[in-house]
Amino acid sequence: MKLNVNLKTTVLGKNKKAYEYNGRNGVSYKAVCMVNDNGNTVTDEISVTEEVFHSLEDMKPYDLYGYVDSKYKKILIERAVLMK
Repeated sequence: MKLNVNLKTTVLGKNKKAYEYNGRNGVSYKAVCMVNDNGNTVTDEISVTEEVFHSLEDMKPYDLYGYVDSKYKKILIERAVLMK
């Protein structure tokens, strides 16, 4: 089951990491984000698509859109909109 998610966040940085696991390989794209969670500031690494990864700039506020996959308990961001 997939649930849509929208995060208002500031992107602090981004990480790109090549991996090889059980005969499969690829590249993992993540954004390091600062999110306000009920008055608490939380920093977390969030998976993003390659297209979103290349469009993000450090230290800028974004509206991130994607989904949570309940099977893997992971968030994947598919679209980013720069907030003004």
